[in-house]
Amino acid sequence: KGVKDKEKKSGQQTQTSTSSPESGNSGNVGGEESAQMLYNKSYASGIYAFVSAFDAARVGLVELELGSSGAEQKPKDLPNRIRTAIEAYRYLISGQMGASLSHALPHMNPRELLVCYSESGPLPFPVSPMYSDYITRTVGLMPEHAEKLYWGNDAPEGVNRMNSIDEIFRQLLAKV
Repeated sequence: KGVKDKEKKSGQQTQTSTSSPESGNSGNVGGEESAQMLYNKSYASGIYAFVSAFDAARVGLVELELGSSGAEQKPKDLPNRIRTAIEAYRYLISGQMGASLSHALPHMNPRELLVCYSESGPLPFPVSPMYSDYITRTVGLMPEHAEKLYWGNDAPEGVNRMNSIDEIFRQLLAKV
């Protein structure tokens, strides 16, 4: 609805003034020109790692006091809540949701994905991707019963190599 009056750019800083035809003001508020505050927006590319741990056994638990288990608070729609959480990971990793999607499409290109899960207990937290051998080290930390699903190049020993990221998420969702 607003009409852009002027735009000033300086490097990555942007300042924009707008007017609204229905208000009758041409970018002026109280006799002064109104303008959007300066802000920085980085459009540079980089390589980023995303590491997360998801404990499905704790989904839906309400803890009001430190140390309470909240076990009696398990919702009836627990499987749907777990599926929703897994789908959120799928959308985030595939670039379908996240910051700035409305005005700056990210140049997302996943390189590899390792998902470890267990139906019989918690797992250790993954090794940081700061280490070049983090996949091998993470797989080495996992107990024998843990399922290890991998997508990408150069699959390490001890993982089930998947053909796509979507295949990993379909397998996870089938377990719920």
